[in-house]
Order: sequence, then C-alpha cells, then structure tokens
Amino acid sequence: MTRDRREAFTSYRQLLVQGIAHVKAKETNMAAQFLGRVLDGNAELSVKAEAAYWMARVSTSREEARNWLEECVAMDPTH
Repeated sequence: MTRDRREAFTSYRQLLVQGIAHVKAKETNMAAQFLGRVLDGNAELSVKAEAAYWMARVSTSREEARNWLEECVAMDPTH
C-alpha cells in the first residue's frame, strides 16, 4: 500500500471518529456531514460500514435508518 493510500485511509478514519463524536454530542447535521464524506469517499469497506451504522443513528425516519442498516450489513455482514 502506498503512503498516499495509507494517509487517505487514516483521514477517513479521522472523519469517522469526528462524525461519531458529533452523533454523541447530538449534533446530527454535523455528524451527517462527516459521515457522508466517509461514505462518498474511497474509504475501506469496514470504515464505510461503520459510517453507515452511525448514519442510521442520526436518521430522521425509521425507513431511512433501516436503509442505512441494510447498507451497513451489505458492506460488512459481520457488523
């Protein structure tokens, strides 16, 4: 793995951590922005699965939450 690729993975993990912190602080709009960047980017699948799980936590409807949880399991069936 190249250095650039390792740094990209690290930055996606940092975005995930920041997103989770915003979820825990009940800052749902900020959380969704950080988690969305992880999901839209070239992060490792396990990191994307974790972001999808947390997106379910900030979803505004049960249907949206269910969709995120389905995405999470599709990306990582062991999650």
